[in-house]
Amino acid sequence: MRYLFSIAFSFSTFLCGFSASIPDHLIQHADSAQKSIQLNHQRLSKFLASGANTEEEKVLIFSYWIAKNIKYDLREVKDQHRTNKTAYEVLRNKKAVCEGYSILFQQFCENEGIEAYTVYGHGYGNLIRRSLNLYHLRHAWNAVYVSGEWQILDVTWAASEIKHGDFKKTHQFKWILTEPEEFSKTHYPNDPRWQLLKNPRSKKEFWNQSETISEKNYPIDDSLNILLSRERYLNEVAICASAYAEQHDEQTYIKNLIHLGWSYVGGSFDAVKVSQGIQIFSFADAELERLRLVLENIIYQPNIDKGLCTAEQRLQDKQ
Repeated sequence: MRYLFSIAFSFSTFLCGFSASIPDHLIQHADSAQKSIQLNHQRLSKFLASGANTEEEKVLIFSYWIAKNIKYDLREVKDQHRTNKTAYEVLRNKKAVCEGYSILFQQFCENEGIEAYTVYGHGYGNLIRRSLNLYHLRHAWNAVYVSGEWQILDVTWAASEIKHGDFKKTHQFKWILTEPEEFSKTHYPNDPRWQLLKNPRSKKEFWNQSETISEKNYPIDDSLNILLSRERYLNEVAICASAYAEQHDEQTYIKNLIHLGWSYVGGSFDAVKVSQGIQIFSFADAELERLRLVLENIIYQPNIDKGLCTAEQRLQDKQ
């Protein structure tokens, strides 16, 4: 699945009411990162974090370094089969689409003990793209638990503004730690909890840019607090299920579960994560059966079976 970013997004239309300010000392520290550590996300995040005094400053310096050093990969936008979705691949290529930006930011945060998630959804395009029915642009960004509260940011869009002279004068990131109400005007997450609002916008309200939002009284506090008290892999499975409940897209739901399973089974060996990957693939298997996706079963079942087999083999090899 591709998560696209439109160069033609009209940033000036949506000036956020709050934007993060990046102090000079963070910029100077980030710019001093030696190339010898830039292929190792653990060494790089540790170095960047060493220049920060608070969790919020860590978020700012991670966002700044990624926005400045990772280029948007136009080739990947055109090529469905090309991926750079792991932190290592993004650093190696120094290119990514929005999912790569978001996953690298998430990895930096995880390395430094900060809770962060990659959020999937859609970005709001400009008038021309909407009139041509091309506004359904998939996009990815991040939610992060910092200084005792959940906040939202989009490093991909921040990468665009960092290339402009105005950033050098103001050191402002209007897409980093943005007020949820403003952010929700330009970003529609598949899982409504990531709007961080009691009255999240509906899909219709988002695309119509409605000024009046219907009252929903979404249990946002309870929904987010659960994420802090449960194992991460259970949260990520629940987020996939919540997005499915909102979107009613069975194929995307199963694809997301499979993608999630491989993110736990692949990469460097970790017995706990591989075991959790088995549970994720087993859940995907059960959901595929429950939803009775007959044609899709032919496509997805082999991938699920391969994931389970690979995970079991990895565990056996390490015993």
